[in-house]
Amino acid sequence: MNISNIDNNARNGSLPENFEKAELIPQNNVRLDSLSKITDSASLSSLVPRLQNLLAVIDHPNDNLLKAMSDNISRLQDAFVETVYLTLEHNGFSLSEKITLRLDKNEQLRLIGDHPEKDRLNELLGNMFELSSAFKEIALQSEILRDVGNIGKVLTRNNGINAYRDTADINTSASYQISIKGEMSHFYFSKV
Repeated sequence: MNISNIDNNARNGSLPENFEKAELIPQNNVRLDSLSKITDSASLSSLVPRLQNLLAVIDHPNDNLLKAMSDNISRLQDAFVETVYLTLEHNGFSLSEKITLRLDKNEQLRLIGDHPEKDRLNELLGNMFELSSAFKEIALQSEILRDVGNIGKVLTRNNGINAYRDTADINTSASYQISIKGEMSHFYFSKV
């Protein structure tokens, strides 16, 4: 009796009386052995030493790529915030009300949420390619830095893969944005 006949008979409730579950297991375990070998060779645990070596190179004390990237992000953020403040002030916008900015599907910086001068502000932002470009770079580098940190969590925790999955689930629909009100500004990933 082949597997498809067993499946059809099981659905119809007409398995033979002498049927044993052992018939479900293929006589030739080549496929199962092959799958097991592929699973073993592709498992995360087999990659951990290589990933740790890669992270050690990235996080090397004498040439720390993560620190350099973090410093770049910080410089970009400071310059971005200063430019936004000066631009908004120069164009008569008040920062007494919170504004939240993110890139839209066309990679243009846009105001999200409510604001009394939303249309005028979006018009101004639409004409400022430099702001959108800088914000995109901040977002991309921040995402890389966050993802490298998440990989590090996987490798250093017993339940790291679960922590990574939880974070990855959150990040799949996350958008990078900045909120500004008065003298306060905050860059962050937000669930969309």
